[in-house]
Formats: sequence, structure tokens, C-alpha cells
Amino acid sequence: SDAEAVRAATQALALAPHNHSVRAGLSLILANEARTPSELDTAQREANATLDRLASFVPPRSLPYPTWEQITRRVEGQAHAALGLIAFKRDRPGDALREFETSVRLSPDPATHYRLGKLYQVLGRHQEARKSFEAASA
Repeated sequence: SDAEAVRAATQALALAPHNHSVRAGLSLILANEARTPSELDTAQREANATLDRLASFVPPRSLPYPTWEQITRRVEGQAHAALGLIAFKRDRPGDALREFETSVRLSPDPATHYRLGKLYQVLGRHQEARKSFEAASA
């Protein structure tokens, strides 16, 4: 369940606070489950913390740069997807659009393509919605 995932991620971060992948995943789960402004604030703090910490993180020298770049894009993509979902839930479609498009550009993910497609529909951008839905099902 999502509650168990949140508990596990929180415990993992207590042991390894620099695990950006776990923090990004937590921000996305929190954003998905958030129903109140306070819960959205918590999700946003985690997503922003992911992006802030990742920007100053120095990867281990043993990690090849292409691997680090791939991991970074995936983690940043998750954080931007969380911020897009938060913005959507706060009825800020312009911010949501920017975040979802950034997420898809960094790390194409079917769920984010789908959310972007739904947002395009809401905005009346039906051709772009169709493309996003096709990308989500690819």
C-alpha cells in the first residue's frame, strides 16, 4: 500500500538522507496521495529537497558519468512529476504543464505522459493530449 511505501521511504531516508532516488519516489507518492494543503506542502518540500540536494551532490568517482547522468535524469523527472501533480491539485495548470513537460523531457515515464495528456485535455489541447496518451501506452 502507499502508506507502507511512505513508511518504508521515511525509514530509509532516516538511515540514508542523501538517497535522492528514495526522496524523489517519496515526493511522488505523497503528491499522489495528498488531499489537503498541508499534505501538498509536505510533498512539495520533499520534491524541492530532492532537486536542491541533487544539484549539489557529488557522485562517487566509481560511478561512470553516463550512469550518473541517467540516474539524475530519472530522479529529477520524478521530482518534477511530483511538482506537476501538486500544481495540478492546487489548480495551477500552467505550473503543472511546465513541471510535467520537464519531467517527460528528463525521463519519459508512462504515468507522467498520461497525466500530461489529461492536462492537455483540460486545456483543450487535444492533439497534444493524443500524442501524450500514445506515448503513455507505448
